[in-house]
Amino acid sequence: MDGYLASVAHQLKRMRSALPLNPLAHGGPLRGPMVYPFFMMLKVLAPLLAPMAAWADAGARHTASGFPMNYLAVIRKPF
Repeated sequence: MDGYLASVAHQLKRMRSALPLNPLAHGGPLRGPMVYPFFMMLKVLAPLLAPMAAWADAGARHTASGFPMNYLAVIRKPF
């Protein structure tokens, strides 16, 4: 089972391509331009931080909290 930092590593990997480039998408016309520079810095740093999070998770998996991604539930509605 993956630990919490494996989930963080996955999110950081996806962040580079998933964060929008439009400042308005980061909180609208008022907040967006204020937080946009920080998210763009994070977009650049995320690919560098992802391997560190994965490496830390491989050393000691924290499974008591977080959002593990490797669970599968099959839910069927009775007929």
